[in-house]
Amino acid sequence: MKKALFVLFLSIAFAGTSLVSFAQSAAVAPKHQNKDVAKGVVVSIDTAKKEIVIKNTKTQKERTITVTDEQLAQVKVGSSVKITLETGKNVAASIIVAPAAVAASAAPATPAAPAAPAASK
Repeated sequence: MKKALFVLFLSIAFAGTSLVSFAQSAAVAPKHQNKDVAKGVVVSIDTAKKEIVIKNTKTQKERTITVTDEQLAQVKVGSSVKITLETGKNVAASIIVAPAAVAASAAPATPAAPAAPAASK
């Protein structure tokens, strides 16, 4: 009888700790698990429709995405962007604009003036 009670007690304790650990792992799930992400370069902007078209640099496919006025202000044609979309929609939830490359933004160096010819004696 004591063995049966001991086994029953262990079973209940094991089940209780399993449930607690399962509940903790479910609570840690990432928020953006089902979010769609679009990456690419902005190829056109339609301010009237509040839409931008981005081109994926790997697949070369274009995608039209609806944005807000604030998001429109962030992008320019040629900007590299990472857009998190609302679940199941082509609507931007957030936009991250990649910083321009330092080499591309730097002004080209001006060549030095040619040296004056040496005076002859």
